[in-house]
Amino acid sequence: VIFGTQSGTAAQAAKEIKVELQQFIGRSKMCPEPTVNLVAADALPPNSLLKAATGSLASIFVVSTFGEGEFPDMAKKLWSFLQDCDEGALGEESFRYAVFGLGSSMY
Repeated sequence: VIFGTQSGTAAQAAKEIKVELQQFIGRSKMCPEPTVNLVAADALPPNSLLKAATGSLASIFVVSTFGEGEFPDMAKKLWSFLQDCDEGALGEESFRYAVFGLGSSMY
């Protein structure tokens, strides 16, 4: 679970998603049991973060806007990196992901 936040809203949502996933995995009796990691979008260089994400079972990106719909500072490098990636660079056929966006409907 990779999160980008300015005020902590997406971090809290990401923590809750992680807990729910861990509980679901525990009930599903998957073998071997996968781990669920919580990572800030700026914790690693974008290429390292994406390399880890593409090697995982699935990734969830949790991002919230702030102010008047602005992108969180901590996720700007990752977003720029993704925009600059060549088509197919992430191996889309095997890269499973979801995006959970948070923000005000006023913007």
